[in-house]
Amino acid sequence: GGASSDYVRRLEEEMATIRKRLDFEQVQREETGMAYKVTSERLQEATALNNRLEQALAAQYADPEALANMKRDRDEALANMKREHDEHAAATRHETALRAKAQQQVAELERMVRAGLEEMERVEAVNQSQHTQVGYLRGEVEVANGDVGRLQATLTDTLARAAKERQWEEERRGRDVE
Repeated sequence: GGASSDYVRRLEEEMATIRKRLDFEQVQREETGMAYKVTSERLQEATALNNRLEQALAAQYADPEALANMKRDRDEALANMKREHDEHAAATRHETALRAKAQQQVAELERMVRAGLEEMERVEAVNQSQHTQVGYLRGEVEVANGDVGRLQATLTDTLARAAKERQWEEERRGRDVE
């Protein structure tokens, strides 16, 4: 009884801890989602700005080498932003997978707690049944003890009567001999 409820209490505490962690991770994931959206918008704005810059620079600079260097720098910056964006998306997918795993663990713990409670109820029912059976058996033993007491009294009376009858028989023989 006591050990089982301690076990159930420990499982419930563990479940509460996991729920708090899941709530914290949910907040982080929402913040991550917002950062992802901001990064996507920034990437689109940068691309549009760079397209306008490219047109303006093409008009402003007739030097093909300077234009090629600017394009290369721009492409590098865009590639870095895209890489950061992709890394962020991968991290979000990883967090989602971790959350799913944690929810699965909570469900398993809840199943274990339910099974533990059902087992405690079953054991309690068995104990109650055994307690009832012990009470019935005690009654039977008391009845049997009463029977034994009556039999002992009858046996004692019978032995006393038999002893008296032997004594009388011996006395009668003694008189017959005289």
